[in-house]
Amino acid sequence: LGKPMLWHIHNRLSKCKLLDEVVISTTDNKSDEPIHNFAEFYNIPYYAGSEDDILDRLYHTGKKFGSKDFVKINGDCPLVDISVVSDAISKYLSTSPLPDLIVNSLTSTYPEGLQIGVFNFNTLSKLWKKIKDPFWREFIYMYLVEHKNQYSVINIENDKDLSDMRWVVDYPEDLEFVRQIYLNLYEKNNSFGISEILYLLQKNPDIVKINSKYATTISTQEYENLKNSYKSTTK
Repeated sequence: LGKPMLWHIHNRLSKCKLLDEVVISTTDNKSDEPIHNFAEFYNIPYYAGSEDDILDRLYHTGKKFGSKDFVKINGDCPLVDISVVSDAISKYLSTSPLPDLIVNSLTSTYPEGLQIGVFNFNTLSKLWKKIKDPFWREFIYMYLVEHKNQYSVINIENDKDLSDMRWVVDYPEDLEFVRQIYLNLYEKNNSFGISEILYLLQKNPDIVKINSKYATTISTQEYENLKNSYKSTTK
């Protein structure tokens, strides 16, 4: 539709009334200079930091923009639904005391590509000082989960299990899948959400087939294998 994918993500999130500001957190790698240029061209605030040390990047992003709490949405999720974002923020704000983290991916019931994390920045600041292991500084969600006796982590679930659906963009087929959804829905409602997408896919099953050969969320076993592989290489 003539705009970069990141523009659509930013545009959709900007319509969420519970978000004060939408910023981009990217890396300082030369390969990500197009993202820096994009942000500057569209006058979108951004922070560029470490590629692998995600905890450090999130911490400095939050610090730069004076965040008290913040929402993390991945840049490969152009179908992000602002109603899902709003529900997660509302759950966070209505919980007393405030939780350390709210996610919707521990028990996955949303399509891959609608994942969200709502962080307590005070907790993130403490983790930034505490965690030294590079693995955990990359997989912050899982650190909190594996130390759940020390932290408050809440998982929100969809009314219906849609975790077998792939709405994330990692491969060319994923991009074509998303393009077909935008071509069919964007003109009528540029803030279309889950219900409109599901109705479209029900009426047009061929769209689902475009990227159906790829798996969805990383399984628990795959995560354990990844963790064990990392531990074995750092002994």
